[in-house]
Amino acid sequence: KLWFFASVRADGNDQDVQDAFYDDGRPIVLNSRQCYHVEKLSYQMTPNNRVIGLNHFMREFQRRDASLFVPAESRMESRLDYNIRKIEWQSVRGSSLLTSLQHGYFDYIGLREGLSDRPATIDIGTQMVTGNHLSDAQIPGVSRHHSRGVVQWYRPNAWGGNHEARTGFDYMRYDSHNINQAQRTGDYQLRFNNGEPLQIVTFNP
Repeated sequence: KLWFFASVRADGNDQDVQDAFYDDGRPIVLNSRQCYHVEKLSYQMTPNNRVIGLNHFMREFQRRDASLFVPAESRMESRLDYNIRKIEWQSVRGSSLLTSLQHGYFDYIGLREGLSDRPATIDIGTQMVTGNHLSDAQIPGVSRHHSRGVVQWYRPNAWGGNHEARTGFDYMRYDSHNINQAQRTGDYQLRFNNGEPLQIVTFNP
């Protein structure tokens, strides 16, 4: 009557970033980490009725965005949490009628944080970037609800052939957002031209 499955996994890697180095000559590294767990449960309540549940979680982390023009201090740490869930009811009546109702849910919510305590800068002459990452304090997110129901009737070898009738519904709601909170070094970027002050660009969080 009861069937269940569970799994846990974690992995990650560190990759040297091309043409990106610390002051002492060491290569700057892109750090990536992932962890997962998944659980599934199926319960046969009666010979004709079954309930299925699923839960899946993933967390993704990266310390990224260094380059030839972006030093280690101006990188960003990004975290995303993903959730996938489902509940389903299946029912059989006789040998011809099948009913299925299910609701699924997906979302992810993240957090992006800069690593520097200095204001963000860019030099439009040299393209060099310093200070805090411009994506600091961003919270991206998505959610999706999906409901589906099917009633299926099948009759083989009847009235001169095989016959099937099906009806149901399929509904999905999707939401997304990208919240910009106040950055810890200020909501602005200083712009230079070959080392000379040029502009200050302000942002509306």
